[in-house]
Amino acid sequence: MADPRLVSQKILIEFFKKKKPLNVIVANTSASLNSAEIQRIHALTRDVVRWKGRLDYWIDSALDRPISTLDPSLKILLRSAVFELMMDETVPDYAAINSWVKIARKSIGEKVTGITNAVLRSLSKIDASKPLSKSLSGNVLADWLSFPDWILKRWISTFGRDSAVELCESLNASHEYTIRVNTATLSMEEIIERCEEDGIQLNPIISSSQFFKVKSGFSTLRRHPLFLDGSISIQDRAAGIAVELLDPKPGEIVLDVCAAPGTKALYMAEMMKDSGRILASDSDSTRVELGKNDLARHGSKSIEWETKNAITDDYEMADAVLIDAPCTGTGVIAKHPDIKWRQAEKNISEMSILQLDILKHVSTFVKPGGRLVYSTCSLEPEENWKVVEAFLKLNPTFSMDMKLNGLQNQWADSHGTIQTLPHRDKTDGMFAARMMKS
Repeated sequence: MADPRLVSQKILIEFFKKKKPLNVIVANTSASLNSAEIQRIHALTRDVVRWKGRLDYWIDSALDRPISTLDPSLKILLRSAVFELMMDETVPDYAAINSWVKIARKSIGEKVTGITNAVLRSLSKIDASKPLSKSLSGNVLADWLSFPDWILKRWISTFGRDSAVELCESLNASHEYTIRVNTATLSMEEIIERCEEDGIQLNPIISSSQFFKVKSGFSTLRRHPLFLDGSISIQDRAAGIAVELLDPKPGEIVLDVCAAPGTKALYMAEMMKDSGRILASDSDSTRVELGKNDLARHGSKSIEWETKNAITDDYEMADAVLIDAPCTGTGVIAKHPDIKWRQAEKNISEMSILQLDILKHVSTFVKPGGRLVYSTCSLEPEENWKVVEAFLKLNPTFSMDMKLNGLQNQWADSHGTIQTLPHRDKTDGMFAARMMKS
């Protein structure tokens, strides 16, 4: 049996060295492990990455020299050790200290056992629920909230200090998974009843009759017959809003660009009664294969997958187009906490250039009278409204077409576009704008 702590160290060392997506590293490293080991490794690596800022804040306070001077492997080990000591209530203090001193000796060497033991014993005496200083400002606030200083400064500027703090706290909270229910073969009542019988508790979402929060039993749900036959899909409520805004109709030709792994395309197929054609594409061939493989589970015949570059390749003319553009992903940090440490502020402007290029190119394949939805899972204005604004100035044949229904109005921002905020709406952060071609 593999030791999840040791495997986690291997994963975290690779993550902090290469800054590759954490879920990719975990999948590549844990393929041969059993489900219990994988679950523990997922939890430990995700939470250490999520709380890196606060963990470093604590470690730095217990050292007699700057944390930046530590050996990188020791620094990563101390983050895991301090997480278990200060934030994991299932591990007693003495067990965390003894275990991690042994791991330090085994994985790094005898020379680091003293400093590991000293840091952990020093921190075991403090109150983990409170910051060490009463003054929380600047970098100290960013460290305590465990966000890069540049992100916090941006969000304070955009949303105000109180809302920015609330947003960070929301993104650090335990993520609640959301599902979408397809009633093509079973009624809603039958699906809910079968879930309850198997220990899966679903709570309705006020803004939709098809989306539910999974309060318990998520690990069971992923192996459940209702998931395997496509009656249930894992999709955040915010992701569904972009599809509803596009409003695809039976018989239409729809482009779904940058579509992998395809949950939005599947929702479109349901709305279109699997009638018409959904031309789904992505530049990542591996992710396109994931989309193709998921078609059998859902039995959808209207979705056609291709590997395409959204800046250079040609498409068929379409009645409706969804561009779910690549972005920095700051709206989904709750699910992917590694994003906040992998992204840099310069990536926002780089993404906005890419997004505008995609929008300009793909828009040429919208039929006259057709509609175009541009969406991201970013909270940054440069990737959202400013991209749409720049596009409209360059393309007078397109105009805003935000005829929102009552539900969508609750997410409308000052521009009339849709922006969901995790701390306010209890969803992922998502932006969407619909435009019409004259």
